[in-house]
Amino acid sequence: MGEAPGQRSGPGRARAAAAPLAARLAAVVAAARGAGVPCGEPRVLHDGYNLSVHLAPSPVVARLMTLLPGDDASRWRAVLARELEVADHLRRRGVPVVPPADGLPPGPHPCGDTHFTLWRLASRCGEDGRTRPDPDAFATHLRRLENGMASFPGDLPALGAWRQVSRPDAALCGAPEDASWLDQAWRRVDARLSELSAQHLMPAHGEAHAGNLLWVHGVGWAWHDFEDASRMPCHWDAVCAVWRGALPGAEGPETGWAAAVRERVLGPAAGGDAFRLALAARAVLSLCGGLTAAAAGLQAGGSARARLGATRRLLAELGMEPG
Repeated sequence: MGEAPGQRSGPGRARAAAAPLAARLAAVVAAARGAGVPCGEPRVLHDGYNLSVHLAPSPVVARLMTLLPGDDASRWRAVLARELEVADHLRRRGVPVVPPADGLPPGPHPCGDTHFTLWRLASRCGEDGRTRPDPDAFATHLRRLENGMASFPGDLPALGAWRQVSRPDAALCGAPEDASWLDQAWRRVDARLSELSAQHLMPAHGEAHAGNLLWVHGVGWAWHDFEDASRMPCHWDAVCAVWRGALPGAEGPETGWAAAVRERVLGPAAGGDAFRLALAARAVLSLCGGLTAAAAGLQAGGSARARLGATRRLLAELGMEPG
């Protein structure tokens, strides 16, 4: 099996800061021009563990891996190369994916101590202005994705989407009692996942939520962001799509949409032990990752900390409360 991509949180990583956005933007624009992409009006689409830049006026998006101090650049380059392999496999299997940029080598291209890949420009909104398909259409897209991933012939890391976020650093949580709870929760979930045998892990996208389904002209809704592709527990990709709606206290359109997708994709399986474990793991993973990203200056910290109480209640409901 392949190696996990590397850990993005854990003791000693709490205050690991990413390079300033302006420096990363200037570096990737210069490197993209060197790779043959005309770019006079770069526009930042997203800044996080990846920096996504529309290299306007070209219909090309550069996705630059954001390295934190201590990250292994060669390992993350391998992750980007595997992402391209997964996308190509799915495309050949008839699964709609955001394609690499037309007429350009997709990469990974070097950019200082990191790398970037080149993709066709896609939109967050469909032609009808919606930011995601309706539940029936999304369920169909998810099934096609799961079927396509099942036949991927290459190596994928066991529990890779989980392993990239290690035991949380106490300094990320604020209150000592919250830090203690999150550490225990992470240990309990990690122990349960580590007990799973190889036959209980299956190829997965790793982050198959609606935000990773973009609209491509001439293609329609298409999957992207395969960096977390790995061998994960049953129902992992479905849980990625619906877990926010399952948090206690969740409300609004997200809750109803998630419930409808869960019913269409999982049905009775949503009450089973495999689903409950995947749901607990996804909630803890998101909380740890969000706190780490906030400490690195890649997102606001308030939203992740605000989810801590809801995550505690969710794990209690699932019977996985540490203690």
